[in-house]
Amino acid sequence: MIVGVTGGTGFVGRRLVSQLAARGDRVRILSRQDGGNESTPPGVAHFRADLGDPPGALAAFVDGLDV
Repeated sequence: MIVGVTGGTGFVGRRLVSQLAARGDRVRILSRQDGGNESTPPGVAHFRADLGDPPGALAAFVDGLDV
């Protein structure tokens, strides 16, 4: 499953991302912060954007998501 997580670098989001990655899901994080967080599991894709951005700016993040 390909799962998108908004706020994946926050307190709750980091834990959710770790659990999803551990169970084998492909995970994408949408965050206002830059990637490179050492607590992000390997293989997790990081997209820097804001939910308030124009819809086209989020297209790469949402393309192909299951959840």
